[in-house]
Amino acid sequence: MLRQRGVSLVVKNHLFEDPAAFARVARSTPAGDLVHIDAESPLFAALAAAAGAVVLTSTAGIEALTFDLPIAALE
Repeated sequence: MLRQRGVSLVVKNHLFEDPAAFARVARSTPAGDLVHIDAESPLFAALAAAAGAVVLTSTAGIEALTFDLPIAALE
């Protein structure tokens, strides 16, 4: 779906999550080259450049609202 829509996905992992584990999973998918794991940038920088946000149980969704982004929540 990412490739069909011509978009990429940036994964901003939590401070206590292992970015290498996210990268391994991303590489195992057909669109792995379109998934970028960002463990370094501040969340606000990622949100400022985003077209939307997908969150789990996180305050990142509230922060995404400050950028007027559409939000999807995974449960």
